[in-house]
Amino acid sequence: MRKTSRDIQAEQSKKRIYETGIALFAMNGFDNTSVSDICREAECSVGAFYHHFSSKHALFDEAFEIADREFARRNCEDAVERSQPADRGAVIRYMEHYARLVNSNGLEFSKHFYTWSNKMFIKEGRAMQTCLAALLQRGVESGTLTLTIEPEAACEWLFVCARGIVFHWCLHEGGFDLVARMRESVDRLLAGIETRA
Repeated sequence: MRKTSRDIQAEQSKKRIYETGIALFAMNGFDNTSVSDICREAECSVGAFYHHFSSKHALFDEAFEIADREFARRNCEDAVERSQPADRGAVIRYMEHYARLVNSNGLEFSKHFYTWSNKMFIKEGRAMQTCLAALLQRGVESGTLTLTIEPEAACEWLFVCARGIVFHWCLHEGGFDLVARMRESVDRLLAGIETRA
């Protein structure tokens, strides 16, 4: 179905509000940014904000949806692509991409995002997890990965580890290279769940 000019305008408005809110969270912190601040900066009405988002917290839900779409677009096809080996290197690159995505959102955004109250991390069926599980499954089936646990369990362990690294990065005010730490940690975790010859 072809989009109308009204549909396109609504999408642009939602995107502008989202990007403005995320930028203000990064600059001023979540608690120091109000819906009015976002609307003033995005040059929209408060009504327009609430047409697209139920609250400023809903911007975080949107961030998850965007991240999942990005992973689906960039990684899911690669994860199941038969011409590329599904080996340790592929898993590490996958998780490095996750770290880059976190980095791109900024430290202040991540500080608010990576909390015990954010249940989006455990929502089932998200693209980030399903794509990684597919990659791990293909590795097991092809023999390029030999795991001591099922691919779904390995996927969960990898994301628990990754979230812990991001949380640690937040605690240290971004004081280390997140991508490098993710690479090292995922490599060590994989070594712990791979079958030794």
